[in-house]
Amino acid sequence: IEGLKQDRIGIVTKVHHAAIDGSSGSELMVHLFDLQPEAADPPPKEERDPEHIPNDLELLGHAAASRARKLAQLPKLVGQTVGAVSRVVEGRRDPTRAVGAAPLTAPRTPWNGTLSPMRSVGFARVDLEEVKEVKDAFGCTVNDVVLGLCAGTLRQYLVAKDEPVPDTPLVA
Repeated sequence: IEGLKQDRIGIVTKVHHAAIDGSSGSELMVHLFDLQPEAADPPPKEERDPEHIPNDLELLGHAAASRARKLAQLPKLVGQTVGAVSRVVEGRRDPTRAVGAAPLTAPRTPWNGTLSPMRSVGFARVDLEEVKEVKDAFGCTVNDVVLGLCAGTLRQYLVAKDEPVPDTPLVA
């Protein structure tokens, strides 16, 4: 996203938090979008003092304390699980609620094949003020506009490559 203050740009990514956390994702982006031809030197290894090695009695104490903490959390976990299952069952029974696609039901596209080590990167310029105008006109968020741009770009790619455009939503 261009048009930010001080000639900065922003990169929009969408990755499920089950796959990567925020700080790891930021570090990954630094390496993925590095345009230098040579790889950067790895950071030097930290020199650390040897840690205290616990004896058998200390290990047993730590294990017992950990087990006790887990058992104390069990009632809360059971309650959360029952609530989550109830919401899923309720959603499945209500035909008016969208509950998401079933696993493995994504339509066939060039992107849901076998992964390979080959990667290509493309860049596009989008004026942030224009994105905000669209956001205001449709009463949505900047994120909604960016996702719409991404969806439209994917559709244009399929059409340009004479690939069939699916009738059902792409599922990630």
